[in-house]
Amino acid sequence: MKGNTKEGRASALLPILVFLLIFLGSGFITGNFYSMPAIAAFLIALLVAFVQNRELSFSEKIRLAAEGVGDENIITMCLIFLAAGAFTGAVKAAGGVDSTIITEHVIRKTAHFTEYAALGILLCLCFRTFALSLDRRVLSQVLVSFLVPFTDETIQLFVAGRSGQISDVWLDCAGAAFGTVVFMAAGRILSRTGVKKRDKKL
Repeated sequence: MKGNTKEGRASALLPILVFLLIFLGSGFITGNFYSMPAIAAFLIALLVAFVQNRELSFSEKIRLAAEGVGDENIITMCLIFLAAGAFTGAVKAAGGVDSTIITEHVIRKTAHFTEYAALGILLCLCFRTFALSLDRRVLSQVLVSFLVPFTDETIQLFVAGRSGQISDVWLDCAGAAFGTVVFMAAGRILSRTGVKKRDKKL
């Protein structure tokens, strides 16, 4: 079993670093993070990924990329953001943004909380795939849950018409923590249900 385990290499993170360097670098240099389209930086990073590992053929790399995109965690993340966008659009179309009960501020804050709750759940699914001790898994979860909103709000300081707020960082962290708690509670309930079903069968 140990012979079949493949060790990861740090070079596998190169495409992500290239994307961040191009996207964030162009934003800091020009003072406008919309000057470089994210899709352009993504395509350059994708090209770097295809250049790596010359032992594989181009068709094999396409197959591996397709398998990665079709991962259940990626699909779940896409569905969550599509659902969040659909909810916001439906509320705006219904005039909820202009009403005295539901304001745009409330919708934005709720969307922030919901998106980061989804991030907390996805992080739990992600770190479960690594052979980490419980302490390291919790530490990684906490660090990423803080660094993502912190980076997001920092970027907004350099975007015209946007402002980074520490209150949004705490709100996003609370959303990630809520998603983590929901995931852990659901896992415990499902595990107990499975144990009870096995006991009944015995």
